[in-house]
Amino acid sequence: MFPKISVVIPVYNTAEYLGRCLDSILSQTFSDFEIVLIDDGSKDASGEICDEYAKNDRRIRVFHKDNQGVSVARNFGLEKAQGEWVIFIDSDDWIDMNMLGRMHDKAVWENSDLVYGDMNVVYKDHTDVLHIAKYESCKEQMLNNFIQSSFSTIVGMLVKRSLYDMNDIRFPVGIGYCEDFYVAVRLMLYSHTISYIPTPYYCYNRQNESSATLNYSPAHYSMVQWVFVDTIDFFKRKGQYESYAKSLCWRLLNSEQELVLDRKTYHNFLTTHPDSHKYIWDCPYLNLKTKIMMWSISHNMRFIAELLLCVRKLRLKYFG
Repeated sequence: MFPKISVVIPVYNTAEYLGRCLDSILSQTFSDFEIVLIDDGSKDASGEICDEYAKNDRRIRVFHKDNQGVSVARNFGLEKAQGEWVIFIDSDDWIDMNMLGRMHDKAVWENSDLVYGDMNVVYKDHTDVLHIAKYESCKEQMLNNFIQSSFSTIVGMLVKRSLYDMNDIRFPVGIGYCEDFYVAVRLMLYSHTISYIPTPYYCYNRQNESSATLNYSPAHYSMVQWVFVDTIDFFKRKGQYESYAKSLCWRLLNSEQELVLDRKTYHNFLTTHPDSHKYIWDCPYLNLKTKIMMWSISHNMRFIAELLLCVRKLRLKYFG
């Protein structure tokens, strides 16, 4: 018989944290699950740790492959998953012993397609509770809240595997940032019922200095912008854009801030979904100076933006 839940864990060079992650899953009060470990070409002892755990628990299956990135690894895990439900966990994170049971119960009680919750963000010296998105009984408002969230993640989200397969939802290959957002909003749009658990059962590790989210650089901005533009196009194809336009455009504008800090990239800002420009002034992610620069560039008054750029350069030169 197939397990109720498939816990899919891409693994890449996280030997220091992997044991804690696996121990937290194996100690769950809910036991009807499998763990699908995808060793994505790790160069440390991660692969050996995966194999050692698999020897001691038949619920663990390990797959070793060449390194192709987290999106390919997660897609591979989806293909191998056998459970009715799928949940992704990052290999340097861990979960509370009650998480799988509580989420599965919630899904069954409310006949949900998807269950999400808050999480603990664990730093070296303190822990913060992160509220992913305010839950609303109206799916449209709830999804708008999720889109507006600065941390729209797929990890810790329990989803019917059929939701992925019936709607052909997979992670975008070659995209190493914001791929969670790409998948999560599509899953939510297709879901008939979404449930929420306020208890932060998932522990998100901010102690791992090699984590991708801690090594974000301007070189990745184009990936993020592609995700938002492609998602906007997706919502348009589904006839759902107007209901989510402001939230989607706010996220896109947030990702475009660096484009107005260089005259060479003004054109990219102007041509990347111009409809977003009408949401500049009420975008909560932008400070006043950035709003003025974006508005002046989009209204053929570049001299204002360039004046602000000159002031910025002088301030950096003399005040650092």
